Amino acid sequence: MTGPFTLDVRPDAVRASAKRLDEAAQVCARHGRRLATAPERWRDGWRSGTARTVGAQVRSLAEHLETAATDLEAASTTLAGLAETYEVALTEDLPALHARWRRAQAAYDDAVADARRDRDRALDGSDLEGGARRMLQHDLDDGLRAATGAAGVALSRAQTAILADVEALRTRLARRTTEASDALAGAVRVPVPPALVQAHLTVRGNLLSSPLVDLLGPLGRLVDEAQERLDGPLDRLREELEDPPGDVAALDDLLARARELGVPPPQYAGALEAFWQRTAAEAAGIDLDAWDPARGADANRAAIEAVYRYYGDLYLADPDLQWAGMANMIGPSFAAGFLDLALFRRLAEQATDLPPPLDQGVPPELRDLADLPEDELRYFETSFLSMQKEIFLDQGTMHQAYVDGGLDAIRELAAARVVDRSMVRAWERLATGRPDLVEQANERFLRREQLDVIDDDYQRMRAHAPSGEAVTWLMTLIGTPSIPGARGYADRFPLRVPVETPGPERLGTPRRIFGQDVPSVSIDNPAQVRVEVTTPLPHGNIADFDDRWRLITRDTLPAYQALLRDDPQRARDLVAADVADRIGDYRLHRQVDDILAQLTEWDVDVDQ
Repeated sequence: MTGPFTLDVRPDAVRASAKRLDEAAQVCARHGRRLATAPERWRDGWRSGTARTVGAQVRSLAEHLETAATDLEAASTTLAGLAETYEVALTEDLPALHARWRRAQAAYDDAVADARRDRDRALDGSDLEGGARRMLQHDLDDGLRAATGAAGVALSRAQTAILADVEALRTRLARRTTEASDALAGAVRVPVPPALVQAHLTVRGNLLSSPLVDLLGPLGRLVDEAQERLDGPLDRLREELEDPPGDVAALDDLLARARELGVPPPQYAGALEAFWQRTAAEAAGIDLDAWDPARGADANRAAIEAVYRYYGDLYLADPDLQWAGMANMIGPSFAAGFLDLALFRRLAEQATDLPPPLDQGVPPELRDLADLPEDELRYFETSFLSMQKEIFLDQGTMHQAYVDGGLDAIRELAAARVVDRSMVRAWERLATGRPDLVEQANERFLRREQLDVIDDDYQRMRAHAPSGEAVTWLMTLIGTPSIPGARGYADRFPLRVPVETPGPERLGTPRRIFGQDVPSVSIDNPAQVRVEVTTPLPHGNIADFDDRWRLITRDTLPAYQALLRDDPQRARDLVAADVADRIGDYRLHRQVDDILAQLTEWDVDVDQ
């Protein structure tokens, strides 16, 4: 019976490889034995210095073949053991985990059914009427909810333990596979011994009439064949893997050959990542080779819009792909920002027109933005475009692999070290379909995007002299995620500035006159007050990961999750809306007056 977990192992294929290695070992052993006795057989008919030289070479060759036979036998035994390990995992370990999973689910279902049956029996057996009966029903419903909640907690704990055991099984199999790979490293590719090559060349050149012709002739052909069969395809494959083709079909064929030849996944990681990147680009309608952030926004406009349409298509096809839906919603406002960077000059003029001490939250460099040269604007524009492409190449790889190949494709990416094991666990959580685990998985994708993929870009922009601090601060000021209910950084975490009027806090008569203590009276100074000004400016900078993640987890993500939970149809309608139109709606030239008006919204709190 099948279950929610899979293991990407093929014991039959490994067992077949072990058999082929054993057959090769037998061939080497047979030829080695024949060669070892050859010099004795030709001694009477061929005596010369050449005979002695060739005889020594033949004996050396026999030793090489015997060593090769031993190594190949050991390799065959190793593979046979690995196949047995895989077989046990598939036929015993995995079914046991599936059985535990089903038992845990059945226990939950039984507990809920028992609680519901007890509630119904108690209610049916009661003679109470009216308000008393309603009160009893209310109490019984509370009991049912408590029992269901307890059963749910037990189920969650059981499933968490099972997931940990599944991960432990996969780790054990991966370790066993690595050990087998290390053991095979010196035995699978047996180099052709130099003695065989030299003897073959000697036969070709000078000894065509010697007794060695019949013996070494077939082995000579073996030399040529071995070089072609062992070195040729592997060398060609290695060269192709080092410089993968740019065509999806060619990449698919290359990966199929690598898998068939048993190449370890890390050695074809580049081709694997390129395959999924290009597959995602094809699905999005993007020419990956023509997508060049250095050419600026206008030249890449088609790719900019196609990226967000692709994310939307992913979400509409599978609502569990919540990261993709969120990227589609936020993307147009992000794109509109870097299409209108030139308007930062006008905004900078307004944001710097503040008296002290209210200007303490404004970067000093902001005053220079009014005269920001074109090459500086170009730097930030291409930086944003590069970030967009990096996100697509990373998240598109994982999402397309999951859509086309399921968890097996994700696990292959991890085996190739394109993604880490935490991503495998996240995708496994998503594949359960449980709402809480789906949310956890998508939050993990979001954190990867913000921390692993683009955080270094944000840091580089902020450190860029002379305008990085000012530009990223201004981005923080005006940026608002295009998600219903989500707020911008300045709205969620505004800068608050305390201001105190000069003078003492209290007024009164002196306590001593001419060195003598006298009665004194004091009152609060009515002219001395403490003022806290809540500004429309942000207290933070989204180029800083902690600040950015605080806004995401405390506002943007909860607003998005609430939308999915409370009004999923509205979410689908927003995602399905035309991307180009939404980018147009969020262009800064349409919002600049509103943004400038927001800069006049100050809140003053006076405390005496």
